Amino acid sequence: MSDSPYAPPQATVADATPSAPPPPRPDGIDRAVTLIWIDFAIGITASVLQLAKLKAGVGLAMVGGIYLATFAFSAWVYIGVGNGRHWARAAYFILIVLSFLGTCIMLLRHLRPGDAQSTLDILLTLISLGLEIDVVVLLLSRPVREWFYSMRGRA
Repeated sequence: MSDSPYAPPQATVADATPSAPPPPRPDGIDRAVTLIWIDFAIGITASVLQLAKLKAGVGLAMVGGIYLATFAFSAWVYIGVGNGRHWARAAYFILIVLSFLGTCIMLLRHLRPGDAQSTLDILLTLISLGLEIDVVVLLLSRPVREWFYSMRGRA
């Protein structure tokens, strides 16, 4: 063994053992991911409509920044769901709970006189809610659940 700090290491180097191929992706995950991205597009559309109602100024910039950060985080989670990341699936469920609460608040506000939302806003919200319910059902289905658990530990 050499005392030189530039000497090559003496450890034995071997190729890593090949890991098993990833399990096949169930059809339910493909459908869920497609519905997630459709819901994402509806969310962007609804947000643009909301931003169009605001007057230019600090409030518009702040709300626009919040929307941008929310959509960036959501896209990151959705990509994780599509890649079989269990943390992303859990984060998606949390986002859905928050979305559901927001939908309830929006619909209750619509019932109060003087706080009318446009029919398009309500329609987009209800379509989005329906898609989200379908995605949750798909993500909780047995084949998709098993696929997520089998994907644990994969990079």
